[in-house]
Amino acid sequence: LTLKVDEKPTGKFTSAAALVSEPVVSDLSTRRATISWSTDRDSDSRIQFGKSTGNYFATEVASSEQTTSHSITINNLTSGTTYYARARWTDEDGNVGSSDEFVFSTTPAPTIKEVNNKQVGLGTATIQFTSKEATRVKVLYGKSESFGGSQEVNTAVQESTYTTVLSNLEDGTKYYYKLNTYDTEDNEYEGNVYSLTTPARPRISNLRFEPVE
Repeated sequence: LTLKVDEKPTGKFTSAAALVSEPVVSDLSTRRATISWSTDRDSDSRIQFGKSTGNYFATEVASSEQTTSHSITINNLTSGTTYYARARWTDEDGNVGSSDEFVFSTTPAPTIKEVNNKQVGLGTATIQFTSKEATRVKVLYGKSESFGGSQEVNTAVQESTYTTVLSNLEDGTKYYYKLNTYDTEDNEYEGNVYSLTTPARPRISNLRFEPVE
């Protein structure tokens, strides 16, 4: 085919762009995954995904940019979950290509276990707990499950045990507390509610004086 200067081909593509490199999953976290692949011709980028093989959600994550280097980031995933996905692309003439199905799993959410009221005094209480996959733990506490007070403990993602001291408590009072965890992307996860009761301070009542002969 010989073309004159500035003359463009009038024919259309009749097949989809070929896959040059298979989809690769990167930047994987508790709620996000980035999927990259490449084609030999400019096309848009789309990802179908779901929680069982061949059964994808109705909505695709897509980019309309025509490119040979494709990258799609999926957000708001569920932590600790296996997903089944495939990449799709459409060229300027409407030809659709797709990859084989591939599988990826998000990382687990932070966990808290072995929560203990280590030492409870008249005005303080030491709480011990073991966390995993958390970068910090927020301790909420108060006289009801509405809490009111809070403090934070910086943690390592590796499983480790920590203690924290609740101060300025009232004696003879029941307190509720909850340990919320944060993952590497600062997503917050609600914990269970625990309780403790500070011991009552000794008190003297019915004090009377009697005359001494």
